[in-house]
Amino acid sequence: MSLFEYKNENKIKESLCIEFFEACLKLQENIPYKNKIVSYREVMPYMHIGRDRLQRVLDSITRNKVYFKLKGYRIYGSNIVSSIDWSKRFTLFGEPVYHFHVEKYEPQI
Repeated sequence: MSLFEYKNENKIKESLCIEFFEACLKLQENIPYKNKIVSYREVMPYMHIGRDRLQRVLDSITRNKVYFKLKGYRIYGSNIVSSIDWSKRFTLFGEPVYHFHVEKYEPQI
């Protein structure tokens, strides 16, 4: 498989990952301050998905990181909220996350 092909992960289709990126971008537009991040609590109701499915979307994004960069999407995650129970945190690129920041750009190939 090449970097230009989407690889399925946990039965999550590419279109759902793109929908996640677009949802984050749309929510970020409404944030008035400079650091435009959205929490998973804001994204989940907007996309009408549960915790398990959101984690599967994040796993698919992790697996296809280079593919989505070539498509023009870049995602960053942060865990600026302290929590005692780390088992309830989502993971992105192997790190726990609470907030997301997505950038859309024109890829230079």
